[in-house]
Amino acid sequence: MKKQKVYDKNFEIYLEKHLIKERVSTLSKEVHHFMKGRIPHFIAVLDGSFVFASDLLRAYPSPCKISFVKLK
Repeated sequence: MKKQKVYDKNFEIYLEKHLIKERVSTLSKEVHHFMKGRIPHFIAVLDGSFVFASDLLRAYPSPCKISFVKLK
């Protein structure tokens, strides 16, 4: 398994970048198919979903809306 060092900590890479990208693309297409032409409104919970939400929306093939909420 590949390893990655970030500052002074070592990590094993669990999922390769290309596999995550493929899954996000597939998920985006599944949501698009499920919506059947309707415009979805995604709600992303901050601090943690920002990068995933941005990747998902970039891959989404139709217009959509997004809102962010921050919870503690």
